[in-house]
Amino acid sequence: MQEGQIACSGNYSTWLNNPVLLHVVTGGSLTALKCVIVGESKAVLRVRIANLGDTHLFKEMILAVEAAVETCLVN
Repeated sequence: MQEGQIACSGNYSTWLNNPVLLHVVTGGSLTALKCVIVGESKAVLRVRIANLGDTHLFKEMILAVEAAVETCLVN
């Protein structure tokens, strides 16, 4: 695990409304998902993914969360 990254304990309130990078297991594959956590229930996170809108992720799928780094491309 890298610096600034935490193993998920199930409480995401400190990350609400902040850009994060979620490390998620989907079908045996590890995926990094850049999003904003907008809500939380006992078993589910509601996340906002760029311009795609909101979706739900089961907490059991999330391995780790870290602060997302904003990047800007300049030509």
